[in-house]
Amino acid sequence: AGGGGNQVPGDSPGEFRAVPETDWARGNLGFNACPAKPRALDYMLGLRRQALADFAKDGVSPGYYLHWPFDEGGCECDACRPWGGKGFISLYQKYSRMNKAHSPKAKTVLSTWTYHDDDYDGLWNYLAKPGSQWIDALMIDSHGDFPKYPLAHKLPRDIPVVTFPEISMWGRYPWGGYGAIAMPSRFERLFRQAEGIAGGFQFYSE
Repeated sequence: AGGGGNQVPGDSPGEFRAVPETDWARGNLGFNACPAKPRALDYMLGLRRQALADFAKDGVSPGYYLHWPFDEGGCECDACRPWGGKGFISLYQKYSRMNKAHSPKAKTVLSTWTYHDDDYDGLWNYLAKPGSQWIDALMIDSHGDFPKYPLAHKLPRDIPVVTFPEISMWGRYPWGGYGAIAMPSRFERLFRQAEGIAGGFQFYSE
């Protein structure tokens, strides 16, 4: 699953809409819904239920679910913010129960893409709680250097971390127009920054 999990179709009721993010890097096409609104939450859970039913119909049983907070996603209302450390976690805990019912052996990976420090604070506090065990791993990276917060703050529990090096857009336009971009010096620097907590990586291309 991509995005922040609160993306909905453009023709969904306007009353569902989230309070837009103010950080442009997080994306804001105007199609995000606020899970603190009961009717909007029911709508989003229905979309998830339908997606899993389609998986079952096609015989698809994912080995893992990778969930993203932003780009696109998020809500800045009082009940949801900081999205990455509160609203996103609450919504995806609900999604995870549904995912597990469909694919009991599947792992859940949470991305921290474009997190701010308050998002990390909320997530770190949550990971210290027994109820966080549904999160099996974290995917941590950023547009530039490896995020400073995870390097300065010890992980609250023993949880695997992978990075997300991008190989199709960095320093090029049109994105993807040059194929995979070999950047050994950049990746060497990033991997050295993250080697104390990361156990692997997943290349990204588009």
